[in-house]
Amino acid sequence: MADLSVTYSKTPKGLRARSSFIGGLSGKLFKVLSFIDGMSKAQTILLKHDDINEEKLLDALAKLESDGYIKPVLVNIFDDDDWDFGDNNQHIVVEELATDAIASIAQQADESLAQVEAERQNKLAEQAAEVTNAKQAEQAAQDKIIEAEKNQQKEALIKAIEKAKAETKVDEQIKAERAAVEAQRVLKLEALAKVKAAQKQAEVSAKAIEAAKLLQQEQIAQNLAEAKAAKIRLAAEDKEKSAAAEQAQIALENARIAQQFEIEKSAKAKLTAQKFAETKAAKLRAEVEAKDKQKLAAAADKARIENAKIAKEIEVRRLEKAALTAQKATQAEAEQMRMMAEFEAQDKLQAAAAQLAADKILQADDEVRAAENQAEAKLEETKRAELAIAAKLKIIAKAQALAAAEAAEQAKAIAAQQAIDAILQADEDARLSMATQQAKNNENSIQANSDAQALAKAGQDAVDRILQAEEDARLKPKK
Repeated sequence: MADLSVTYSKTPKGLRARSSFIGGLSGKLFKVLSFIDGMSKAQTILLKHDDINEEKLLDALAKLESDGYIKPVLVNIFDDDDWDFGDNNQHIVVEELATDAIASIAQQADESLAQVEAERQNKLAEQAAEVTNAKQAEQAAQDKIIEAEKNQQKEALIKAIEKAKAETKVDEQIKAERAAVEAQRVLKLEALAKVKAAQKQAEVSAKAIEAAKLLQQEQIAQNLAEAKAAKIRLAAEDKEKSAAAEQAQIALENARIAQQFEIEKSAKAKLTAQKFAETKAAKLRAEVEAKDKQKLAAAADKARIENAKIAKEIEVRRLEKAALTAQKATQAEAEQMRMMAEFEAQDKLQAAAAQLAADKILQADDEVRAAENQAEAKLEETKRAELAIAAKLKIIAKAQALAAAEAAEQAKAIAAQQAIDAILQADEDARLSMATQQAKNNENSIQANSDAQALAKAGQDAVDRILQAEEDARLKPKK
């Protein structure tokens, strides 16, 4: 039950609520809490707080006490002679000790947090470089702001101490002490806020790591999907190429069979044509020779008969001429002229017979040459057939080259497929390795967060103990 005759002081929770406004107090309770100084009785609040009556003040004090914001203290009232003003530096020693303790705790917290932050940044530099740089810049800005505020608070503390030294009255000394305590409390709360900021930054970094992990997993899944699609596409292409290669192989085999058939057919035709030409040429030569022999024999017989006839006539005429020589000398010349004419006629007949035989021989030669030309035409036709076969062989060779090229393309496709399989396997290995590393990083991050939270809790407990010790020291009567 609250009592207006009791002197109340703030607990560490009350000090944090008054400074940080995070106590969850209403406006009236916070105003009542602001009048608690640990030296005045509760009834003095009625004089300072016009818009509150005694009943409401008692309810507010009971609420603050039950929630742990204030506690009753015993204050001994001493005479003025009990106050020793000979040594004005006693409260400064307490303040300096408290300041050094706060600075040491803050420095330890800063060093621990800096170490944890450095380790975390080194582990996550490759995965979240941009996020880390941004957070470092933000942390640097926050550190600068905190450092500036800290310097301002130190300057305020120094000014308050100097002012306290310059003042000689007890009330002014008390005010200076209160200002110093307030400045120290602010510094302590700033250290606590810094620890909480470090915790918040650790939570933000953990979220950034989780986002980077999700992004990386999505990228790996996309790469796997693309690789599987490429594998399916290459498999379809390989199937089409295999079917085309089989068709080309069948066409090549058919072409080879057709080529072999054409070669054999051409060889048989060539051999048949050659034998036919040789046989026909021999037959024509034999026929021409037989005809020539018959014609020559007939011409010789006819010439012999004609010659015999002419010789007989010549002989008859010679006999007649010899018989008539004696009768008519004048008729001898006429007979001689007639004989000369007959001889010339006989010579002409013999020349005509010889010309006729020569014509027959020339005709036979022409027929032989025609047969030879026909045989040459057959040979030329055979050569053309050979050239056609050679052209077909070139076409077949080209088809074979195309088939070889397709086989090479198929080998390249198989090599590409093997490369894709290797890439997929490498991606899978990298994903497993990354997952393992991520699990280790998460464990390290959780451990770092736990360490930071433990350190922050230790720092907060230390601050609470210091605040409580200072409050107890401040409220302890001076001898």
